[in-house]
Amino acid sequence: MWQIIKSYPLAALAAVMVHVLLILILMINIDWPSEDASADKQTEVEVIEAKAVSEQQLAEREQRLREAERQKREAALARQREQERKRQAELKKQREAAEQQRREEEARKQREAEEKRRQEEAARQQREAERQKQREAEEKQRREEEARKQREAEEQRRQEEAARQQREAEQRREQARAEQALQEKLAAEAEAQARREKLAGREDEINQYKNQIKQRITRVWRIPASAHSSMRCEIMVRLLPGGEVARVEIVRSSDDATFDRSVEDAVRKASPLPVPDVESGLFDEFRELKFSFEPKHKR
Repeated sequence: MWQIIKSYPLAALAAVMVHVLLILILMINIDWPSEDASADKQTEVEVIEAKAVSEQQLAEREQRLREAERQKREAALARQREQERKRQAELKKQREAAEQQRREEEARKQREAEEKRRQEEAARQQREAERQKQREAEEKQRREEEARKQREAEEQRRQEEAARQQREAEQRREQARAEQALQEKLAAEAEAQARREKLAGREDEINQYKNQIKQRITRVWRIPASAHSSMRCEIMVRLLPGGEVARVEIVRSSDDATFDRSVEDAVRKASPLPVPDVESGLFDEFRELKFSFEPKHKR
């Protein structure tokens, strides 16, 4: 009841006023003094009629009010149903949006998972490719190392073989040189023996030539003033056919450069020196001559 009054205050007010009016009419009917019976009767009839009219009006009004209240309730229910429909529609929309968001989130997670799997697979393939590349590089390095070692071993064998052949060749050359030296020695000894045999009885002639050569050098020798009797200079003289001096070499120095140079100058000034002819067979004994000079030889 209070809910209806709160919902429809005007209708409730009208109903209250109608009831108040009926009460007033009843009170007037009860307290009103009548002078005679006819008047009372007439008044009673009027009151009854008025009461009947008022009750009918009140009933109609109540009917209208109930109708209005019903319509309002129906309208309110319709609004509630519309609101409920809208709420349900909104809930449905929210559920659909949530479902769409869920599907999108699942699709996103699926894409991310797929992308992650793809990246992991790509990373795995890359790692596998790198390991394969490393294995190939190690295999290549191993083959190169084996090839290098094989080349080094081959080179070492080649060098050892070359060294062996060189040693054998050197041994053969050394043996050939030894044999040649032996042959040359034997030939030289034989030649020297033949020359000695040939020159046997001609040593006096050889010594005579040597004395003439030394005398000739001594005659042109100019001994320096700084020379003293203990000085001695030994020289090697190489001669050409005809007695020309080809070379003078100090074999043993006197430890005085001026003295040594005076001897060397004397040899060159004495050129050509007296030597036997080539046809005599004695010139070979004069190709290289060794002389020693001391200041006393000049006196």
